[in-house]
Amino acid sequence: MGDPVRAVSLSPMLGRVFRTLTTRLTVAFAAVALLTAGLSAIILSAVWAQLFDQYVRDGLQSTAVGAAHIIGKYYERDGGWSVHAFSQMPRFGIMSGLGLHVLNEENFVIYDDSVAGELMGGVVSFPQATGGMPREPVV
Repeated sequence: MGDPVRAVSLSPMLGRVFRTLTTRLTVAFAAVALLTAGLSAIILSAVWAQLFDQYVRDGLQSTAVGAAHIIGKYYERDGGWSVHAFSQMPRFGIMSGLGLHVLNEENFVIYDDSVAGELMGGVVSFPQATGGMPREPVV
């Protein structure tokens, strides 16, 4: 009636190569190693991104604490907010794009570091105030 159905081989040579246990194990181990390396890269990338974000947040918070300390000293010395006090403030954001706003209790801006940055030719822009921005009370 006809020949029985035979399995079609891609290549007789390829079939012979994968017949040995050593070759099959080598290919399996290589595949596992590639998958492990890929998964490790994905996990490490996510972890390092979180650590870097925390590092940046800590640096910004440290800057906010330092600025609050400096402004607080001027406030105590002058007995209130004065142009002289703010003119003595170091410019935290002129070169780095980092800006500093000092707000009073009603969230009214009483000091804006971006003006100094614009005068020096820097581009400083501020996002709207959110809970994620570093904050530090002055007094």
